[in-house]
Amino acid sequence: MDSKSDDPLGIVRTFVIRRALTGLPLGKNILAHSGLLVLLRCGSFYILERLDGRSRMRCEEITFQVVHTHQYHQVITLDELRWTKQRYGQAVSPPRTVHEAQSFFIEYVQQYPYDSRFKNCHIAQEDVRRWLGLTVPEPSAMANAGIWLVSWIPQGAVDSSGGNVDEQDKLQ
Repeated sequence: MDSKSDDPLGIVRTFVIRRALTGLPLGKNILAHSGLLVLLRCGSFYILERLDGRSRMRCEEITFQVVHTHQYHQVITLDELRWTKQRYGQAVSPPRTVHEAQSFFIEYVQQYPYDSRFKNCHIAQEDVRRWLGLTVPEPSAMANAGIWLVSWIPQGAVDSSGGNVDEQDKLQ
């Protein structure tokens, strides 16, 4: 192999994924959990997501099923849950490997304690995209309103690993 661009574990595209966090007193599907799917040169997908807790994160190879395709996103099933996934994502250049991303993410979650307002799953996936050299748009007014809502939820009340999920969001 001459360079990282030939590495089969090189990340070629990223896709933001989101799923509803339900079971909260605020109402159904108001809050979401997000992460990244990364497509490797070899054709495999890995998920990168920050979970609640000081140093909980996930970086592992996954498979998913596409349920519906829309103009700009797809509905997928992953971990028996429904997620939305960007349809096209963003190309990664210069190349980074999934192992480099995992190392960055491990350091990130150890350095920054989980905070539902300032260092949550959404901020983490944006920071990983910036580390990959990708452009991250400014949050919308709706996203900022969601951050304000989250500030009223006691720390630890939401389990981003799948604990607060309505039965209809789980696949049978």
